Amino acid sequence: MSAAVEKDDRASAQNLDSAGQPITPEESPNSEVDATAATVDALTIAAESSATTADNKIEVILKATGDVPILKRTKFKVEPDRPIYRVVEWIKGYLHLDKTQPLFVFVNQSFAPAQDQTVKNLFDCFGNGRNLTLYYSRVHAWG
Repeated sequence: MSAAVEKDDRASAQNLDSAGQPITPEESPNSEVDATAATVDALTIAAESSATTADNKIEVILKATGDVPILKRTKFKVEPDRPIYRVVEWIKGYLHLDKTQPLFVFVNQSFAPAQDQTVKNLFDCFGNGRNLTLYYSRVHAWG
């Protein structure tokens, strides 16, 4: 057996690198725990960055239902912690509706969320990964 092969065998048996220096667990290429932790960290960062936009706002698409006016612009960026009742108030103001007139907001053409639900919570549960689609109406259309 050659001296180089014998040196490599001894190095791997004693957790030494090819220069004879000890390998720490952080440097070990065979450490499954370190590799798993790095993979989990990378996936967590990727999931967090794809869920919201770069400025931490969620894109909300507003679609008219029934006899309400149609918005000229339908895509808006909304802060994630904003409750739905604030979004409803904003739509009323944008459409110049009286504050006493009812305006209903629906998620996925199926149900009206609770007024204290946050945009982030609805996006996490019912968003399509890029945006959250909300329908607005003056009458109770769905659910």
